[in-house]
Amino acid sequence: MILCYSKNVIGKHEMKDMERLRNGKLLTTIAVILILLSGLFFGLIFLVPFFPVTLATKGVLVTGCIISCEVAWWAGVAIAGKQVITKYKRYLKPGNWFKHKN
Repeated sequence: MILCYSKNVIGKHEMKDMERLRNGKLLTTIAVILILLSGLFFGLIFLVPFFPVTLATKGVLVTGCIISCEVAWWAGVAIAGKQVITKYKRYLKPGNWFKHKN
């Protein structure tokens, strides 16, 4: 794949993808997916003890889930930035779940 910003080398479809990437919508989506994926890995930690595998395999799986959870979380936070994190943190705060907007 040739990486060039000339309209002659890159087609219209690729130009639209590059513009979306520049606008930050794609990066924000990727960041939110990574943060949600970290929650999935965290939840898996509590399910691993019920898997029918040996104790050593369970230890490896839990360790892998913890490492994957942290990597996905920090990668998502690094991409998203402070504004996105505070926005989604507001949604996850239980005190805000039942407040009515007037």
